[in-house]
Amino acid sequence: MSLKDQLHKLLQESDHQLMASQPEVSMPIIERMYKKMQKGVTFADIRTAENVVTNGHHRYLAARLLGVYIGSQDSELVAAKVVRTWDSVMIVDVDFDKPEEIDRHNAYDAKCMDMKLEQFLELIG
Repeated sequence: MSLKDQLHKLLQESDHQLMASQPEVSMPIIERMYKKMQKGVTFADIRTAENVVTNGHHRYLAARLLGVYIGSQDSELVAAKVVRTWDSVMIVDVDFDKPEEIDRHNAYDAKCMDMKLEQFLELIG
């Protein structure tokens, strides 16, 4: 089963303890985070308010797909205009990150793992 198919299945599950606050997620971002998490890269906690993800939808889903822990910190619900169930969240093939943002994330992740960027990029393939 493809990662996208696994994500579709995950979004349809009813056992989510958290709700979503954005209407769509980017498959390319989830794929990058998933690959990094598989290689042991850790990510910042997601932000939640009143059982709603306010920041970190992609991190949350990648971690759920892998069955790994992702921390959460309380935040305010002000950013969430609409609270929605995960089965209403659309998966899009558009990359929300620009190439320079991807480069910045990779450089940050390499630094956090105490690796040279080249080593890190080789690790995540």
